[in-house]
Amino acid sequence: MKKNGRGLVFVLFFLLSCSIAQAKRGKVFYSQNSEIAGNIFIQKDILGKEIVTVSAEWGKLHIPKTLVRGIVYENPSIHSALQNLLTRKTSYGRNPTLYDSYIIIASEKNKLDPDLVKAVIRQESNFNRFDISHKGARGLMQLMPRTAQLLGVEDIYDPWDNIHGGTRFLREMLETFQGDLPLALAAYNAGPIAVKRYGTIPPYPETQDFVRKVLRYYQSYRDRKIYTYESKNGTLIFTDQPYFH
Repeated sequence: MKKNGRGLVFVLFFLLSCSIAQAKRGKVFYSQNSEIAGNIFIQKDILGKEIVTVSAEWGKLHIPKTLVRGIVYENPSIHSALQNLLTRKTSYGRNPTLYDSYIIIASEKNKLDPDLVKAVIRQESNFNRFDISHKGARGLMQLMPRTAQLLGVEDIYDPWDNIHGGTRFLREMLETFQGDLPLALAAYNAGPIAVKRYGTIPPYPETQDFVRKVLRYYQSYRDRKIYTYESKNGTLIFTDQPYFH
């Protein structure tokens, strides 16, 4: 059967139309300082690549999903946080990622520095929402299924749910260890019981490596430098002071 150009266009249009999900009102963040509001469609082209289409009053904008930094759908419960995201001047934004808008909103809700959350995600999953560790931790901030359930995470692979659950758990660890960041990070990785048992960062190579790398990434996202020292009894000490006594 002969295929002409018009027939191919029709096939492409048909495939795109069939894959369009129900439109949701929200905002798409597609560059460091650019966003667009409207009805958002997620669709796939003939090659299976996802395309984000935003329908606004003036027309439509089609953006490959790989170029989208984040999508935030309208929701009254996050309206004030979203306004802060759009209007507040902040140093946050170095090395932008697809999930920056989610990270900022979840961080504000749980009173955390978004750069810290971003550093944890980088070490835990390297921004892979489908990452699964050898121990079974899943998603961006590598939540164990049981922990995710306790935190109220409905879909562990959904970036919004996972990041909110992870930031909530990190906030709990910071409160448990009176704001001691290295101990809170160690508890995030090894559990609070292990940290309480040793009274310091547990002597687990994986946990000590986790704390070092998260603080290193955190430093790279901020201007403040973090220094590492080892005490006489082998305890790791992290501080922003170049000389520690």
